[in-house]
Amino acid sequence: MGVCGSSANKFAFTEEDKKYIRISWDQFSQGDMAENGKLVFTRMFEKSPAIQDLFYYSTSCKVMSKKFGKNCQFDNHICQVFDTLGSIVSILDDCKKLETSLEDVGSAHAMFAFEKDYFNVFGECLLVCLEQKLGDSFTPQVKTAWTHFSSFILEFVLAGWTVRMDKLNVYR
Repeated sequence: MGVCGSSANKFAFTEEDKKYIRISWDQFSQGDMAENGKLVFTRMFEKSPAIQDLFYYSTSCKVMSKKFGKNCQFDNHICQVFDTLGSIVSILDDCKKLETSLEDVGSAHAMFAFEKDYFNVFGECLLVCLEQKLGDSFTPQVKTAWTHFSSFILEFVLAGWTVRMDKLNVYR
């Protein structure tokens, strides 16, 4: 199929990138995805503690506490996030569907006071955790593929977030 992203879209990824993304995602998603997700979210909360405040169900149980793994709502959220990411990886060959799905993710997050910069934090933390979990399998090619893909994801998630925020601001 070629490249996802138009010539106007500076954040494109290639067929080779897709191959590396699929292989590395399969490796990353083996085992307990909630545990893998906790690695990403723990790193996010360390990097940007304000993100944790978005999780209303964490007020009585700070997510970073020893009770982290005992919070069913939070575990469910982690699974939803990584199921969505897995679904996105599964539609890499359908650029239009991919772009629409990513815009929907951004739009949904606008409803929760999710700040624009938090998407960058998630992407950075995901890359670090992919590297940590994959070890030697996280080759320079895999890193490049995920960097391209993360930039692509960010562009469309932010587009959906911006449209929804603009609509919300009209009603305020």
